[in-house]
Amino acid sequence: MPTDHPSQITLAHSPGPGIIAIPSGEQHDRARTALRSTGFAQRDDGTYAFPLADPVRQSAAVAELVGFARDHDVSVTLTARRYLGDIAEHIARRLPGGWSARVEIYALPADQDGLADRLWDAGELAQAITTTRIPYAAVLTGHRGTDPGLLVIERPGHNHEYLVGALAPLTGRALTDERNAPRCVVVTGEPAHTAHAITERLLPVCHQALHTRRISEVARALTRARTAERTWDETVRTRRTSDGTPLDDKRLDGLEVWFRYQMWDAFQTFLDHGPALTGDNSPASPATVVSGVEAEALDRLRSALDAGNQIRHRAPAPPTAEPPSAALAQRTADAWPAIATWLLDGHVLIDHALKATTHQTPDPATPLPPPPPRDRHRLFPF
Repeated sequence: MPTDHPSQITLAHSPGPGIIAIPSGEQHDRARTALRSTGFAQRDDGTYAFPLADPVRQSAAVAELVGFARDHDVSVTLTARRYLGDIAEHIARRLPGGWSARVEIYALPADQDGLADRLWDAGELAQAITTTRIPYAAVLTGHRGTDPGLLVIERPGHNHEYLVGALAPLTGRALTDERNAPRCVVVTGEPAHTAHAITERLLPVCHQALHTRRISEVARALTRARTAERTWDETVRTRRTSDGTPLDDKRLDGLEVWFRYQMWDAFQTFLDHGPALTGDNSPASPATVVSGVEAEALDRLRSALDAGNQIRHRAPAPPTAEPPSAALAQRTADAWPAIATWLLDGHVLIDHALKATTHQTPDPATPLPPPPPRDRHRLFPF
């Protein structure tokens, strides 16, 4: 992306402090020195402000800052925009459910590169972050826990517009295919208009995209688990690897540890997303019709979720109590009834969740293998 001046200060107007200064650039320490030398005080969010609200004193301080900056090769830009942090706070107060706002400073271009990894956007916001120097942004965080974080930036090339898009939700396992990622909205920054656009346009799409993403992750995990289960059954039955190599007891024990790890790892994806998928509604669609057989399977899955989460969150044993492989074996053994329920009924959960989707479709995944017969004798040695 294009780089800005190595030492830059951006000045914005704020009704409270009056002037807000944002230092940035590869040599942003020089910008900070210029601000401190001319009477600007650092705030908690990394910005600077002149401590007195007297307009005359502030004008004099800005003039002194410009002169100091010129002598020390620091670029100073006075933006016509209102300070982004003020706009974000006004927007947050108008969003339903309780929201908070904070400003993030990306003093170094590398800081902005990290921001790109946090985005969940298929629109102009992602393009702006990867092609334009963005020294600061605002993050909106909902208090309900079901809303994604939102990023607000000044729209490049448009003095009176802003881009608002979603940050990647913490969903356990990241997907490489983000074709269902939401698209940002373009707003004027007027709080009521922006809050309406977020509530009516952006958040419903985010909720639906997250629902679709959860389905894909659980489907992929279930495919992995069922494939590992079949492979392990065959390995124990034949005492040979897939290429026909005979297995002694030591090698078989080692493969058992690996199998347990695979099953627990896949099961954790179900624990991450199952609670949101076992309900009768998605965030963006009306209630779905649940048959008696489906309802029974969903009840079993909810019980499996409860049991699995209790095992996942129980206090760990002392580090020296047993070797890691033994602890893993015990955890998987304790969780096996819940894992087995998921293996048998997981496709019901996915079908149920798909009924609650609207215009989006899950990402392509390996077709699910058929569930094993319920009366099949299992060869697991635990």
